[in-house]
Amino acid sequence: MSGYSNRTGDPLQARSNPFGGLVESVAMGYVAAMATKSRPQRPTRPSRIRKGSTPHLYVREHMEAKGLDAVQMAGRLEMHEKSVYRALNEQSRIWENIEAWADALALDHWQDLTRPPGEPSVDARLKDIPQEFREVLFKMVGRG
Repeated sequence: MSGYSNRTGDPLQARSNPFGGLVESVAMGYVAAMATKSRPQRPTRPSRIRKGSTPHLYVREHMEAKGLDAVQMAGRLEMHEKSVYRALNEQSRIWENIEAWADALALDHWQDLTRPPGEPSVDARLKDIPQEFREVLFKMVGRG
């Protein structure tokens, strides 16, 4: 007998294995890995917009419309260029100081960042409408 297998069930023979049970544990790990890889993947559902989720910010688009790059934005925001790149990739960083970003882009209000550049706000669209039509419109949408 070679001493590497424990067919007799003798615990002393298993302790005398020079690999210390390594062969068995490697084989079991391999079998476990194969079992997890062959499992069929669950189909994914399209993601839903949950209530109260944060809207997308069009910061890059506003920067391009104004001809600004990350270095210029960093100067306007008084932060490092890498911080601007991180914030553009992780928009939650922009929400922390959104008013400063709107000021750096010379926007009237921070909510302008939630619209693509050149698209007027609802208030700007309603500005030139006579008051009587505005009241009818508000009743139609349920704001009045």
